[in-house]
Amino acid sequence: MTPRRAYRPSAIESTPPLVDLTDPEPVAARLATRRMLADNFDQAAGEGLVGGVSEVVTNAYRHGHPPVRLRGWVSSGEATVTVTDLGEGPTDSEAGLSPATRDYGAGGFGLWLTCQLCSEVMMGRHPDGFTVRLVARS
Repeated sequence: MTPRRAYRPSAIESTPPLVDLTDPEPVAARLATRRMLADNFDQAAGEGLVGGVSEVVTNAYRHGHPPVRLRGWVSSGEATVTVTDLGEGPTDSEAGLSPATRDYGAGGFGLWLTCQLCSEVMMGRHPDGFTVRLVARS
């Protein structure tokens, strides 16, 4: 996981998403992800994805630049969500590999938690900004 590398979309990202939201608040992002998973994916396997989506959307608002776009797909036992903003992403090439060192209560665990909760996390830059792709597998 190297934030400074170019983002390469997965094949599913070239298909129409089941979810496509612009500027969702974290609660709306969680709800939309749960709804997407409800009929198409194992609920227990998807809860980590829901948590990761919430953290990444929060980070997009806190550290990125609007608009924030959330898109989601489900196919063959795999759920994928991307969160894109116009920011540049983390400058630390090891972001998410361990909790950030900060004062108690100051945060810094979101991306690390996301990496623990999801089957795959990929981040990268592209001409339209910065994208984080989260994947859960059932």
